[in-house]
Amino acid sequence: MSDESGVKKGVREEDDFVIIEEDKVEGVRNLPLCLTGKVLTGKSFNTFGFLEAMKCAMCPSKGFTAKEIGPNLFSFNFKSHDDLMEVKRREPWHFEKSLVILKEIEKGEQPSTMSFTKTNMWVRMYDLPMAARSTKYIQSIASRWGEVVEIDKDSMEGFGRSIRVKVNLDTTQPLKTGLKVVNRDGKPAWIPFKYERLPSFCFLCGLVGHMKRECDFVAEKKELLNIHDDKLPFGEWIKASPAKKASVTTMNTKEKRVNSPLQRRLFEKLKVELEEDNTGSIDNTEGGTTSSADGSDSGKWKTGTRKLEQ
Repeated sequence: MSDESGVKKGVREEDDFVIIEEDKVEGVRNLPLCLTGKVLTGKSFNTFGFLEAMKCAMCPSKGFTAKEIGPNLFSFNFKSHDDLMEVKRREPWHFEKSLVILKEIEKGEQPSTMSFTKTNMWVRMYDLPMAARSTKYIQSIASRWGEVVEIDKDSMEGFGRSIRVKVNLDTTQPLKTGLKVVNRDGKPAWIPFKYERLPSFCFLCGLVGHMKRECDFVAEKKELLNIHDDKLPFGEWIKASPAKKASVTTMNTKEKRVNSPLQRRLFEKLKVELEEDNTGSIDNTEGGTTSSADGSDSGKWKTGTRKLEQ
């Protein structure tokens, strides 16, 4: 077969194919310990710097390899299923304030055709009426974002300021700033939402992945750039600080790494106290505070042996 130029054409690719059958052995061991990732940004970035930054941030216990497999498409291959799940648990991931979406690859799926639109994120719901603080109603409210992954049970105890819910957030939809609930008497109440570790997003349209100056609305109406951020429908006020976590494990100064400056200072102080007391633990220490890896205070020391979290 020849075209109009007389050059003979080869066999069309879609006319030739190979059937891929499912493996007979099912289960986790039969799947690659791999996550595929994409940076949600329209800007160019240094791919080598991105891979190195992710290696340092993820730091799995048994190691892993990270590779670029396409334009803004990366693979992270783990040696342990526990390490892979820990990386998923610590979502969302950021690079230069942009969201990094990670997905487990399915059997027979091509990385180039994968859809990177959803990520897990902790959301805080504020000022919930007492009648709406049951798991049933929290689940119903949180499902407005998408799939509910986890509810922080500790945040439900007592009458706290907010309740934390991890949801599978759809980045193709604008961020929700709140939701109206109505009680049996027809009285409405507004429930404000805030997002932990929220990456860059647009104050105009509320979408994650671009800033105001890159928004399609600005492309249509340049005068929108002149509007002050305080007058826009979204802003920094929609961000929430990550939850503080207490450390309650046993102290072992030889094996545990101490990374943050605040941890190192506290670590050195404790070493001096241990040397002065000539003991192997820090029993009955009062008045000090621990710190998590992000530098946040995590509460008072209690009686017993403890160890700093990485």
